[in-house]
Amino acid sequence: MASFFLFPTYNISYMLAHIKSFVVIFLKDRLQAHTISTYNKCMKTTPAQKRAHQKYQHEKVDTIFLRVPKGVRQIVQERAASLELSVNSYVNQLIEEDLKRKR
Repeated sequence: MASFFLFPTYNISYMLAHIKSFVVIFLKDRLQAHTISTYNKCMKTTPAQKRAHQKYQHEKVDTIFLRVPKGVRQIVQERAASLELSVNSYVNQLIEEDLKRKR
């Protein structure tokens, strides 16, 4: 009786294992290629974009460097995360609340 299989008949689990490993490798390579291409697109900044960013920072934003005792930064980050805020937003919110109470 003739066999209708192109390959010799193996154990089904053996064949599935090879198919699964092929799919995983294929998807992994596709994901890696997509990640690299996305990374390259995101990282290219033109000189005009840099100048525009610097101009905006200079005109619209004041920068304050804040020094805190060791360990306080982690506490502030955790509190901000629990409120679903960035550390910057959390500190700005605290300052605004304090200034409103002062008035």
